[in-house]
Amino acid sequence: MSVQDLGAIGEFVSSIAIVITLIFLAVETRRARDATQQSTRQARQRIRTDLSLALAVNPQLAEVMVKMFSEPDPEIVPTASEFGLSTAEGIQVYNYTIAYFRYLEDQFFSDLPETDRFSLEGQVKVISSNPYFEKYWEQSKSMFDPRFQEYVDNLNR
Repeated sequence: MSVQDLGAIGEFVSSIAIVITLIFLAVETRRARDATQQSTRQARQRIRTDLSLALAVNPQLAEVMVKMFSEPDPEIVPTASEFGLSTAEGIQVYNYTIAYFRYLEDQFFSDLPETDRFSLEGQVKVISSNPYFEKYWEQSKSMFDPRFQEYVDNLNR
């Protein structure tokens, strides 16, 4: 074999290495982008959950919200009165429910081990078996990702 033949083989091997490197970089870039998107989604989810929990745990804030809106949300008030709750209590429970479902949705989209998936299913089934939560799920499920909606609805069947 001449030096020219060895050089040609070396060029061929280096071109294959470059293609493999480019494929590897494309896969890693996609993974990094997906991880960033998931992290951003989780951060937004935490903010929305914190806002809902602020209303859920603060009776004064719930009362202010009732005063702020001269006509309470028709989706919340009938359910609140149906369960013997004041409008402010209905707002508190509604926001707690939304925060809890957001927590469950966050768990649904995270990379959970199989044992935690069973725990998630159990939590969804338990919370959804409560008539109050079941009614609020039906009222608020449009706020959630369609895949999570389908997951909860399938577990409730």
